[in-house]
Amino acid sequence: MNSTYLQTFITLSETGSYTKTAQMMVVVPSTISKQIKLLEEELGCTLVIRDKKTVRLTSAGEALLKHARQILEIENACKTELSGLEDSDINLRIGTVYSLFQTHIAVWLSRYLSSYPNTRARIVTDHSAVQLNMLYDGKLDICFSYNSFQENGCESIPFVRDELILVTGKQNTEHIDGVTIDKLRSLPLIRETQLETSDPLLDKQIFGHNKNVVLSMTTGNLVVPVLKAGTGYGFVVRRYVEQELMFGQLREVPLLGFKTKPIQSFLIYKKSNTLVQPSLVEHILAYAEEKSRL
Repeated sequence: MNSTYLQTFITLSETGSYTKTAQMMVVVPSTISKQIKLLEEELGCTLVIRDKKTVRLTSAGEALLKHARQILEIENACKTELSGLEDSDINLRIGTVYSLFQTHIAVWLSRYLSSYPNTRARIVTDHSAVQLNMLYDGKLDICFSYNSFQENGCESIPFVRDELILVTGKQNTEHIDGVTIDKLRSLPLIRETQLETSDPLLDKQIFGHNKNVVLSMTTGNLVVPVLKAGTGYGFVVRRYVEQELMFGQLREVPLLGFKTKPIQSFLIYKKSNTLVQPSLVEHILAYAEEKSRL
């Protein structure tokens, strides 16, 4: 039985909503519907009944729910034990989106390893949804994401806030003085999907009405090379492109009459994970406090 489908089923039973479940699991609602359908096909019975506004469990769904949490707990305990045998030298497994690793995590981790020399760490860089699944499955101890996640026994603590700016390649000499929001809707845009979720202005007023999104990507390390090559305009974290701006490979485009919200990142971990000591959390938050004063 697929553990991801089981977790989706449990979360759906708690929220009573495909939309809310999708938000919590950082996927689109159609993915939730597909996973529930596949679980029903595997078990050979209907688990949920969906009417206009709510979702309710069938008798088969109620029966599955009684055992689903126990199944996942046993599976996670097994994975954790096996992972511990395989990674006996690793005592801190960290997940992060790439742009956060480049701008913050590499510096913080260097300091932490200096302060705690007996620590052996492993870094995984991937999309937020992948990280959260790995965290829940016991394959990560902590993760850093632009998505807050406080369900299923997880703690989500604000980490750092970064400035979002609009940039384009040095080859592009148009709009030197800046762009209005109306003009921006007509320009060829490169879209980093993780960033826009933090700002309704980007999500709805710009990308939601723009038919000229020429490329959508999930991570900043893919967006920047495309912008440097001279394709379109894109919103990026300022810290992430400081060198490109300094050496003239990218150019900041002023925003006229509007501004974007700073993007908030989060430290996320399972409350039950005994490897996440208070000293670790305090060290991370001390770094975040230092950056907030800059």
